[in-house]
Amino acid sequence: MEAYGLRMKTPLTVTDFTEAMAAMGEGFAVRAMEGIEHPVYHAAEDDDVPTGEWTLFALGVRALVNEFMTPIDAAARMPFADAPVTPPAPASDGGGSSGVG
Repeated sequence: MEAYGLRMKTPLTVTDFTEAMAAMGEGFAVRAMEGIEHPVYHAAEDDDVPTGEWTLFALGVRALVNEFMTPIDAAARMPFADAPVTPPAPASDGGGSSGVG
C-alpha cells in the first residue's frame, strides 16, 4: 500500500480489506460456476470510470480500495517523507489492473 501512497483507514485493517475482497471474489466464482457471464464495461473518455475495458470485479476492487484506504500524509511518511512515491510499472502484457487482457 505504501508504495502507492496509501494506508488503511482507521479502524479498518488489511485483514478486513482482504476478507471483503475474498467475499467479492468468491461471489463472482459462484456466479461463474452457475454459468452467469461476468460483466465487462468499455469506458470511454467521457465516462466517470477510467478509460478502458473493465470487469465488474476490477471496478469492485477499486471501490474497496477507495473505501478501505486513504492517501498517506506526505509529512507522515518515514523515513523517506521527501521522496516521491512511484507506483510499479504496469505489466507489459496488456492485461493491466482491469483484469481484462
